[in-house]
Amino acid sequence: MIETNAPPQQYILDTILRSGEGFKSNKDRLQAILDIHAPVFAKLVVQTPPPGFPPAQIRQQWVGLELPLRAKPYPDGIPLLAFEAIDCLKKAGRTEAVKWWEDYYILQGQEQCPEIDPEGYPEFLVGVSGLEFDPDCGEVTLLRWGTN
Repeated sequence: MIETNAPPQQYILDTILRSGEGFKSNKDRLQAILDIHAPVFAKLVVQTPPPGFPPAQIRQQWVGLELPLRAKPYPDGIPLLAFEAIDCLKKAGRTEAVKWWEDYYILQGQEQCPEIDPEGYPEFLVGVSGLEFDPDCGEVTLLRWGTN
């Protein structure tokens, strides 16, 4: 038995989140943990392609998307979670960009951990990676409490 000072309902919730029971995937479990401990408080509406290393046609596919923010922007960057940003691309049907980012994370995984089977690279690396957007590429809008 684990000792805890948390209220019983919080202890039960934490136990379920740790065990992973009742979640369709690890991504759903991670999303639930984030929603509790680091809720989305704002969105970035991308208005111009962000600068960076991806090809121009891939960067262009971010335009028009609303990306969730869980961390406070700072003067030279807006931090985002890669898996949530790429999920926004998926939901918008921007398959070319989704494929590009998944391939990118496979290559990153092979370079960083060549001894590991690449089957799980995209899901794992996207789940733990961050993206940073230039503040000039869009507008940050605070959300009202209880909206996503």
